[in-house]
Amino acid sequence: MAKQIKAVFADKPTLEKHNCFKEENGNIEILRNESTGWSFESLHSKIPNELELQNLIKGLKSSLRSKYNSLAVSDEGDDQEQDDDNFQINEFRLHIPPMIFDKDIMRLKVGVNSISINAADALNLWASQHVEENLAERPLKIVKVPCSTRWMSKLASEGFSTDASTASGDKKDNASDKKLPESVFDIGTAAIATNATGAAQEPLILATNKAYDWTFGSDYCCTINSREAEADGGRRILGAIDLSSQTRLDDIQPKELETSAKGSWKVFSESQSGIDIGLLRQTNVPILFYDEYIMYQDDLEDCGETIFEVKLRVMPTCWFVLSKLYVRVDGSLVRSKETRLFHKFSSSAAGCTSSGSPVVVHVEVTWREYSLGAAENDTNESPSPLRRFLYQNSKDSTHMLPEVSQKEGIHRFYTLRC
Repeated sequence: MAKQIKAVFADKPTLEKHNCFKEENGNIEILRNESTGWSFESLHSKIPNELELQNLIKGLKSSLRSKYNSLAVSDEGDDQEQDDDNFQINEFRLHIPPMIFDKDIMRLKVGVNSISINAADALNLWASQHVEENLAERPLKIVKVPCSTRWMSKLASEGFSTDASTASGDKKDNASDKKLPESVFDIGTAAIATNATGAAQEPLILATNKAYDWTFGSDYCCTINSREAEADGGRRILGAIDLSSQTRLDDIQPKELETSAKGSWKVFSESQSGIDIGLLRQTNVPILFYDEYIMYQDDLEDCGETIFEVKLRVMPTCWFVLSKLYVRVDGSLVRSKETRLFHKFSSSAAGCTSSGSPVVVHVEVTWREYSLGAAENDTNESPSPLRRFLYQNSKDSTHMLPEVSQKEGIHRFYTLRC
């Protein structure tokens, strides 16, 4: 299954006027800007087949194994590894989105350094939320459907339990023992629901693994590739949490900044946005290259939708990238995690070389959210117009959602410099 999305270039005379050229490298389409040293690569692929999906999961598990000491990942020979789209991490049973385009390429290169956004790295950070060593940094937040509490209460009122001892045949005499976990999935060891007499109820088989983030809520921003970077063989996967630990630009002296920014990418936090909105709104400037990507998508078992998409625009004066992870759980929550990257071209930039000025890419991270709790606080006399977003696709209207804090101490604005 292929997506009906394709890169759009300006006509040849317009490209040549701005010293840009369209190239192809196999199936990869490339726009090369000779004046600035930037090139933009695009590839749209198909959903992976069974073998490609297995290789994707192997690569994901291998990356997590090398990153975390306490990680327990199921072996290839594990009987539970029969399903192609899921795998075990510690006590969590994870599965990847059914519609994923892991081979899609959106890469921006300048000199030997590049910035890219891809599905595999986004899922890497999502899976990291389920590793014990990283729970403090990326706390696991489980979103429930509205009927979850009612269903659990109904089971409890009928005397069903998910306690492991009950599942093995021990009778429950104390009414308090009938109380179920807060989440249907927060069971850990229980396998089969039983009633008050201890008899197993075959239709009520509950999950044996801890709840995982079934909305695929990664805090992924982008991946930077540098010739001098050490992590992952020259690659660094950046999430909002990772960006929070970067040096504040205000704390760097100008001469020190000029020296530290040469060569590989360096990340600094900023006090304000560096995105030139006025430049992006100019209607008299042509768009040389435009593309959009769906990295992964899921209908959340018909309970809403998750879609991670990226849009790229290249103009004669600048380029702009918007990546958005949109999540809607019907009647419960709507969330948008957005990352914007912006670079204004300079004729003096020589591809991150010692002879050119430092290349500066501005990064802005924004999280927005509206939940059932917020909707319940609305008065009946004047319900919030945002309430409708809990039940319909609103990914193109997320600017109306209230901003939320990503985590205490995390900044919104950053720069990548080389």
